[in-house]
Amino acid sequence: MDRTKVKAITGLLSRAAGLVFFAFLAISLGVIFGYLFEDWVKEQPGAAVQAPVDGSLDYPLTVDDTGDTATRSGQEPRMAGPATGSASSVRYKVKVGPFSSRELALKSASQLETAGYPIYVSTSAPFTVQVGAFSSQANADRLKSELVKGGYTAFVQQE
Repeated sequence: MDRTKVKAITGLLSRAAGLVFFAFLAISLGVIFGYLFEDWVKEQPGAAVQAPVDGSLDYPLTVDDTGDTATRSGQEPRMAGPATGSASSVRYKVKVGPFSSRELALKSASQLETAGYPIYVSTSAPFTVQVGAFSSQANADRLKSELVKGGYTAFVQQE
């Protein structure tokens, strides 16, 4: 075989090997970063814990005429849910915490959800569990008192 043909074949093979190597490298990095950031990608700030990413809830909510009460259907209304009006109507948020880790916040959120509260867990430190969002401070203070009586460290955050 002629030397130029051998050189052309070797050049072609080395280019193919290079492409295969870089394709493997790109796929490997994608898999590694996928595992590292899986939770971050799945969870969106303000998304309900254990709720679908599309924002739909697994239970219907009812709202009273003030726009402040959201509860599971069939339960007695209580001042415990997020306001469903426009974002500008939310002025006070009732939160439980802060917690030193997200795992502790999720554990507390699970207990609050079992008690019937619609909850939202923060995704960055300081970790808190939002239990209600209100347009009136009186409703927020009522929920805070209810949570404190239940043994939780609760506070009202003004927006």
